[in-house]
Amino acid sequence: MSVYAVGHTVCLSVDTASKHRLDSELDAVNLLNLLYRVASEYLSARLRLTNEKLIRAEKDIAHLKAATVKQGGQRPRSWKEGPHSQGKSA
Repeated sequence: MSVYAVGHTVCLSVDTASKHRLDSELDAVNLLNLLYRVASEYLSARLRLTNEKLIRAEKDIAHLKAATVKQGGQRPRSWKEGPHSQGKSA
């Protein structure tokens, strides 16, 4: 499986090979733990936001499907044309 960006992205990297410059092995371990914690908290926040967007999208889809069934299979008037529809009915 591959992941592709649909917009501008920034890739951050940390050279952990230079950890030997710190005073002790404990300092190096603490620094790496801090870096991993910051990264995991950031990813957790992004994942939470993505999940919230997915839940909203699923609710919107269910609402649109229900509105379509209510109108006898016809697209509801409130249903806006999507960017790929080119004015054609689904």
